[in-house]
Amino acid sequence: MMKNSRGFTLIEVMIALAIFAVAMSALMSAMNGNTRNLTNLQNRTLAHWLASNHLVGILTTRNIPSEKEKIEKVNFGGTDKPREWIVRIQLVDTADRNFKQLVVSAGEEINKERYYYASVDTFVSVAR
Repeated sequence: MMKNSRGFTLIEVMIALAIFAVAMSALMSAMNGNTRNLTNLQNRTLAHWLASNHLVGILTTRNIPSEKEKIEKVNFGGTDKPREWIVRIQLVDTADRNFKQLVVSAGEEINKERYYYASVDTFVSVAR
């Protein structure tokens, strides 16, 4: 005569642990990806704010640069220690010589290479 056994067998417990391990591995991978995306989104958001602020400043003061490209270093973002950003201002020729495309890009310099995260542009009249 066999007793009614209660509980799980060793095989059932091992299968449950294997399923749990796979699920936790997938969750950790997703969390790691979200952390990377958060940093990228933060960089792009701050760069867009910085580029937009520069573009509005140029347009309100009508201080359009005369050179085709101008690079500025700006401290922006962060409360304790602001980050150093690179702002590139470009004037691009158009088919109409009375207008130029004004492009403002913002990014940072990493290991002497420039990475631009965001750009904003508009067209300005250069007719005198």
